[in-house]
Amino acid sequence: MTETLPLSAQLSAAFVALAIEIDNAAELDIAHRTTAEGPGGHGAVWLASIAMWFSAIRALSDADELTVAELRQRTGLDTNVDGLRRWGYATLNGVGHPLDARPRPIPAPSSVLHLTARGRDAAAIWAPLPAEIERRWRERFGGTTIDELRSALVAVTQVEKRKLPDYLPILTFGLRAEHPQKPWSTSARSAADAGTDASLPLVSLLARALLSLTLDYEATAQLALPVWANGLRLLSPLPVPVRDLAARAGVGKEAMAMVLKQVEGAGCAETTPVPGGRGKQIGLTSVGQRALSVAEIRVAELNHGWGSCTESQADALRAALGPLIGDGTRSGSALFDGLEPGVANWRVGSRPAEHLPWYPLVLHRGGYPDGS
Repeated sequence: MTETLPLSAQLSAAFVALAIEIDNAAELDIAHRTTAEGPGGHGAVWLASIAMWFSAIRALSDADELTVAELRQRTGLDTNVDGLRRWGYATLNGVGHPLDARPRPIPAPSSVLHLTARGRDAAAIWAPLPAEIERRWRERFGGTTIDELRSALVAVTQVEKRKLPDYLPILTFGLRAEHPQKPWSTSARSAADAGTDASLPLVSLLARALLSLTLDYEATAQLALPVWANGLRLLSPLPVPVRDLAARAGVGKEAMAMVLKQVEGAGCAETTPVPGGRGKQIGLTSVGQRALSVAEIRVAELNHGWGSCTESQADALRAALGPLIGDGTRSGSALFDGLEPGVANWRVGSRPAEHLPWYPLVLHRGGYPDGS
């Protein structure tokens, strides 16, 4: 049977697919290194996701230098500051990559970031890609389909009262979207801010709509939306092998380990050895069963609107996403048509995903949307 995805999962699938296509295109042209090069390869940046461009590199490419505090003010996002240094994109207080003999600087709000030459080269390659991949979607899915999606997203984002960033944040404590000491709601949107939504790239519109929904969900939820979407919903009282869950969720193994840590830490599940076999299995506790029921009700409610997003706006968004998303699987979603990696792409060596994640896991390890 074709599964009808909740609106949060539809938004997530579109966002993840678009971000992966952007990343795949960037990888073709950015001079980079990965684990395939081993300990060498220091003449190029460490490959990262478009998340790093939105959270830091775009703003740094527009300025000669920025403090960490100034960077967050410009982007509305936290970033992996020391990662930018270690990966070769920027210097931190003048100190560059790990082979620099000087003491490693400790990032602070007053620390100064400056793009390296390699970082500027990568920025120039990333800059046009959100628009370029959106153009490819227009060719693949039809201009009318993308116009209807953009219109539905703009309608939702323009009623959002908070000033939200142009990309999803790197997930923080508990894999939550909002840092408890740095809430998005401290910044109010102006009419001018709302007027810029229509000019944003599609990936940013998807990010803002999904973040708006997420903040509403997480305001009252014990577990973050990514934890329900990529972990809790896959579990039942009958234990399942832990090793199977990453593939079922469409996320990386390390990311799944982080999700399950949250589920177990909340007392919602427990792991036990697989009887007569190797590895572990995990099943819901009575606390987890109640948490799952509450989460499913709340996720279903969000299909009909949240905050200032009305039911008719949510319905229009679901209708616009439906033809693209399908059921979110390789066999049932048109989005997979653009996700085949190139011959030299690092994803070639990974097991092909059969599912798009029900929530992006944008983590500190480069920002890949499926937590890879």
